[in-house]
Amino acid sequence: MPAQVETCVLGWAHEYPAHVSVTTLSQFDGHTVYAVTVTGPSAGGSVKPGLLCAVPHAHEPAGTAACMSVLCQLITGQTLEGEPSKHDVVAIRNGVVVTIIPDANPGGRARAPVDAWDGMQYTNEEFLACAFGVDARSGQRFPRPNRWRVGELEASRLGIVWEQVGADTYVEPNRDPGSSLFRLTRQLSAERTYNRWLDLYQTEFEGTDRNCQVLLPVTQDELPPPIRDENQTWGHEITQAWEALGARPAPPQALGYTGSQRDYFVTLWGEHYRRTPEVSTEVQNNRASTPPQTQRDLQEAAIWVSIEGLLRNPR
Repeated sequence: MPAQVETCVLGWAHEYPAHVSVTTLSQFDGHTVYAVTVTGPSAGGSVKPGLLCAVPHAHEPAGTAACMSVLCQLITGQTLEGEPSKHDVVAIRNGVVVTIIPDANPGGRARAPVDAWDGMQYTNEEFLACAFGVDARSGQRFPRPNRWRVGELEASRLGIVWEQVGADTYVEPNRDPGSSLFRLTRQLSAERTYNRWLDLYQTEFEGTDRNCQVLLPVTQDELPPPIRDENQTWGHEITQAWEALGARPAPPQALGYTGSQRDYFVTLWGEHYRRTPEVSTEVQNNRASTPPQTQRDLQEAAIWVSIEGLLRNPR
């Protein structure tokens, strides 16, 4: 939850200033979004490759738990549970730059009724009503516009997904350039080059026995061959790590939006996809068959694969 993230981040920044820096951004509702950058000294002044990892959606908390676990190990050398990290965190700090946004919409996350979705307390429909809200006029699940204003739409329950960006205006973070996610990643990208972007998402995988998948950009087949090939290889590496943990991954595939939804994502992200390798994870949410600890483990594995792949093969 946001207060836990804030306590850890500020504590790490104070205790480990040699290899931790923090960039902040204030949301309209007063919450603070944190981007934590971890790195060590550069060899011979060389420019190190960078990974940018973010959790865009407030109703998908496993990525945040995974981010905090990875950050704790990279910074302190220990897990959140106090055990020694199994990863060579000194080599990672000296070889790459890792920037993590563990929660891009703390204002939304603060509205969550639970810390994690275990599939035991809420049916899928109840969960989705928490995530997106309830329409005051119809009593049905709230629609999913990219941006909306009070008056145009009315919510009897405000969904967790929405970020307030004005007195009467709300956005979905990965779909609007006014969101904290867009604003903060633009700021970070202006300060340094990131060679990989990793976005951590969750979905329910209804109607299938799968519980995780790597999604490639919607324009994957149109990307320059080096970018396209790295996305594909990276996605398979994450999938193999999940299989080793006993997960049930679907094969990596491009985001399947069509029509206006596809056009919107191309407009927002198209040029970025052409310049930078990027993949997204989807880990099952709100299902008893994938409990919260497993959700966190799968997201954490994806982050480590992403870091260590960049360390082996810097671009």
